[in-house]
Amino acid sequence: MKKLLLIPFAMLMLLCIGCDDLTTNIDTNLVANMSVDIQKPQLALKTAGYYFTVSDTIDLKDNKDLEGYLESIKEVDIKSIKCKLRGIHTGEAISELNIELLETGLSTTLYNISDNDVEQLLNVAQELLKSASDYIMREKRLVIRVSGTSTYAPMTLYITLDHEVVITASVLD
Repeated sequence: MKKLLLIPFAMLMLLCIGCDDLTTNIDTNLVANMSVDIQKPQLALKTAGYYFTVSDTIDLKDNKDLEGYLESIKEVDIKSIKCKLRGIHTGEAISELNIELLETGLSTTLYNISDNDVEQLLNVAQELLKSASDYIMREKRLVIRVSGTSTYAPMTLYITLDHEVVITASVLD
């Protein structure tokens, strides 16, 4: 008998809460894989370093975890950003690596990277992560620019930026 009373009570609660408040949290990763060929200019001095730049765009529509939720996203929360570098050989180094999430205000720099297969959690202030999250919420994409200088050329540098994200979306939109 008590079980039968619970069903109308649960239905009443759903009506009071409203269907618009039913949301789900989606834990996903927004990943950019970039490679850059660092070339040796004919007139460059070795001590000056070799400049490089590469850009990429992450579109939420390309993320399979968000399939069916793209139009019902209520909130985006970037928890962390991890940077992985490959392609640095013995005797080579990246003097400076600048990472920018364009139009968000988020920018950070890593210095003197000389190990291959480096993986580092970026030290980014919460307000900058919030700014980038808000941008993704509005634009449904993220534009990334990575630039820097290398002590050696020619070389190919592989850069992966992995954004750990929680996205809240409405279930019934």
